[in-house]
Amino acid sequence: MTNFALTWAAPDGTRRASAVAYDEPSAAGRKKELVDAHCDDVQIVETKPGQLPEPAAWLLPPEGRGSPLSTGLRAGET
Repeated sequence: MTNFALTWAAPDGTRRASAVAYDEPSAAGRKKELVDAHCDDVQIVETKPGQLPEPAAWLLPPEGRGSPLSTGLRAGET
């Protein structure tokens, strides 16, 4: 079975990734829900069983990559 996950930008601009894997029809349904909720850049990504997208690579803008996450802090913490 092929698994799918979603990545998107919430209406406030916060980058998000799904915490669960979906089958293809369910992923498409969730994508529609996110688009209807005014989320941007909603992407369905194929994942391997037991794997979810790694948000660290896209969570922060390029100028912030490697700073909070590499220090063990969550985004926004100092």
